[in-house]
Amino acid sequence: MKYIALIAGLSDSGSEEAWIAAQPDLEAACKRINQRRVALGLVSPFSITSDTEVQAVFRSAKGLWAAIFELELAMAPLRLRYGMGIGEITTRINDREATGMEGEAFENAQASFESLKEKEAGKDKHFRIKGMGEEEMLAQHALDLVSYQRNSWRNNRVATFLGMLKGESAQITAEKLSTSEQAVYRNIRDGDLKTVQGLLAELSRLMG
Repeated sequence: MKYIALIAGLSDSGSEEAWIAAQPDLEAACKRINQRRVALGLVSPFSITSDTEVQAVFRSAKGLWAAIFELELAMAPLRLRYGMGIGEITTRINDREATGMEGEAFENAQASFESLKEKEAGKDKHFRIKGMGEEEMLAQHALDLVSYQRNSWRNNRVATFLGMLKGESAQITAEKLSTSEQAVYRNIRDGDLKTVQGLLAELSRLMG
């Protein structure tokens, strides 16, 4: 069976000291995400593996993007890189923390994550994926577009998009942001968030 391994870590836009200072926010975000692990399809929960990295394993891409944008919102203004790998896991699945496992999924995730550190990747690229076969180049171009869009979003837009990914109504999002429903719909329109959501939904379908 194939899984999706995720490795997330600090981008060049923040210092390691800033990341360490934000550890409580990261821990709280991981805890919130892991409380929804069944709905998100997490087979191995979000686990902080070092001062600058966190890992998780998904059964499918169904809940992947909601989890990623939960981290994006929690860690702002710091930005993260996300390396994703699709493949088998050859060791026993650790359902308590995302450590001590091996296999193609983790090898691909690590390769994706490391490629984001290379100069050729560009400082504005935050997503990489490996293990998709013939669809991989298409998927990567799609993720580069999502990165480009995300780079201009303020926190309210990230929160609005997260609400969409979680299936929340505009009313609930407005209440969370202490704003009006009209402002939420304007954010959706101005950021073309429905198109971004649709793009990620199609990518998830290809990822399995």
